Amino acid sequence: MSGNTTEPPLIDSVEDFLGPIEVGVLLSSVLYGVVLVQTYKYYQASFKKDPIWLKCTVACLCILQTVHSALLWEYLYNKTVTDFIEPLGSVFLGHWSLRASFPFTALITLIVQTFFTYQVYKLLRTWHYPALMIPALLIRFGLGLTRGIVNGPHDVKEFFQHYRWLIITSSALGAVIDIINTVALSIAIEKNYSPLLRSKNIGNKLVVWIIG
Repeated sequence: MSGNTTEPPLIDSVEDFLGPIEVGVLLSSVLYGVVLVQTYKYYQASFKKDPIWLKCTVACLCILQTVHSALLWEYLYNKTVTDFIEPLGSVFLGHWSLRASFPFTALITLIVQTFFTYQVYKLLRTWHYPALMIPALLIRFGLGLTRGIVNGPHDVKEFFQHYRWLIITSSALGAVIDIINTVALSIAIEKNYSPLLRSKNIGNKLVVWIIG
């Protein structure tokens, strides 16, 4: 028996590659539509007394999400239309739009989760939570930037094989941060519950915080 073992490839065919991309971009587009509706409702609803930094944050996130969605659409168009008549191997080649989308994803996530962390701090008034979460958020941001840097023009299949650890680490850390922030925010809201939370205005703001 040979002592050499070869890991099975993560991507075996064009279907395995393009299928998840199309589904992911479509789902991302749906969520982008939700962001646009939320942004419109935010500026049209009764949030006029919010501080200017919060209003600017909402506008910044909407702009970043728009650019991010445009990059994904460009990547999908390139792989399913532009490269359609090219040799089959070109489908697996990297593209600038995909590399550029990773930093935008990392920046959007950093802003949103930092805002959630700030809200938990405001409700619980403890420095322990942000002291734990801020370093984790910065590490996650750094991993996102790294994915954009190392995902060069080489074969995407090689990228998945060589940097599997980066993909798994970044995704796992992101999931942990999302879950912790969601649970902490729910606990903080429960501890600070009052009948005023039944009002329409505060209820709408909580929806914006949680879904946004």
